[in-house]
Amino acid sequence: MKASEVSGLIYNHEIELERRARELNTNIMFSREKVVELKRELMSIYQQMAKVLLLESPDVRDLTQINQLIDQLKSQIADLNTRLSTLKQRMDKDQQKYDELTAEAGELEKRRDELLSQDPVFVKLNGQYIQVDNDALSIDELSHQIQEEADNKLAEYDANSSFHYLVQRKFGQPDYQGKWIFRNLDNWLARQVDFPRNFRNYNMLHAMKQEIVKRQLTVTQRLDALSAKRDTMIAGVAQNVGLAELNQQLSRLEKVIDEGHINIKTLHEELRKNITGDGALFESVTAKIAEVMKTLPLDKLNALTLKTESSLDDELLKRVLATKNSIASFENDIATLYPEWVRVGTEYDRIHAMAQSFINSDLNRSKYHYDIGTNQIETVLASIFSGDFGSRHLLEILKSVRYVPSNNSAGSSSYSSSSSSSSSGGFWSTSSSSSSRSSSSRSGGYSSSSSSGGGGFSSSSSSGGGKFTTTDSF
Repeated sequence: MKASEVSGLIYNHEIELERRARELNTNIMFSREKVVELKRELMSIYQQMAKVLLLESPDVRDLTQINQLIDQLKSQIADLNTRLSTLKQRMDKDQQKYDELTAEAGELEKRRDELLSQDPVFVKLNGQYIQVDNDALSIDELSHQIQEEADNKLAEYDANSSFHYLVQRKFGQPDYQGKWIFRNLDNWLARQVDFPRNFRNYNMLHAMKQEIVKRQLTVTQRLDALSAKRDTMIAGVAQNVGLAELNQQLSRLEKVIDEGHINIKTLHEELRKNITGDGALFESVTAKIAEVMKTLPLDKLNALTLKTESSLDDELLKRVLATKNSIASFENDIATLYPEWVRVGTEYDRIHAMAQSFINSDLNRSKYHYDIGTNQIETVLASIFSGDFGSRHLLEILKSVRYVPSNNSAGSSSYSSSSSSSSSGGFWSTSSSSSSRSSSSRSGGYSSSSSSGGGGFSSSSSSGGGKFTTTDSF
């Protein structure tokens, strides 16, 4: 065999083993992913069954763990009801206190107003405040009217291109710079649009807008000053009669009542969700019951579904059976494929190491031929895969049968051997002559003979150790 043929044989085995290993690995990974997916689905089914059980809460005293979990949920819901009742009672007390303080505050306000009405300084200040406040309201209304009218009329002026042009040219103003023909043209255009009269109106509108803004600012400042004095006098009297402190109590109590309403609403919602099967407590207990259901045999699961009136858990039990069967099928596939995957992986590692050694040992050079047949190499590879020999066994054999063909083209076939081994640790022992070659192994048994009379070459080998016996013709 040529070196390239030996190399190709080894390479084909390596590629095939790699392909098979990848195929097995893909199938195993697929089965594992399906098992994980189905187990998640199975857990979801158990949780749905647990939800049905919790919503109906039948008598399950024969299943201690599940019964304890159902009692736990009932106890937690009872605690929620107790907290809700306590909040409502506290709210009622706070509301009653708030109503009492409000009534008391009403009496103190009357007392405050009475004292203020008897103070001539406050009466005068309050009168001024009322007057200025009315003035502010009047000015606000007038400002709205003026702003609206001025904006509409100014828009009409700006829409007239001739008038707008003259305004931009500053016609009729001290800094107007028109000369010669341009001044004459501007004068002519101004006569066409009656510019002097319209320009006075135009300026008047802008002035009205500015004036009303000034008046609003003046009145607002006066009102703020009077309001500050008035509020100071009112606060002083309120402090004297105890109203200020009472208002602070009412403000704090109002916040407490608002928070109480929020807490009651939140607790109501939490209680409703746990009763209907959507709350956090319900889901927590559901998950725990599902874990218990996962450990129950099918006969107990069936007995559990018979305790409920709903037909949903009966359908869910059928899904449990189907899902468990699917999981078992995929797990069986994994158990079947895994040993083969390990074996193929080991064989691949061995032949890969041997292929690297074949390259590194220089045995793959094209000048070499090997006095060995395909069947013999296949047999040696099988022994290496099974672990009977190491990966270097084939290399030692190839070294022993390696030769370089002669360039002589005579009728007889001849070659020269490139290696011989007679050491006690070698696999082969060889001797050669120009007409025949015979070899014998101390402990492996391979012998061959050849004659060149008819131009043919035949070899026979026998294994003293019982490994293989072949006869090949080349």
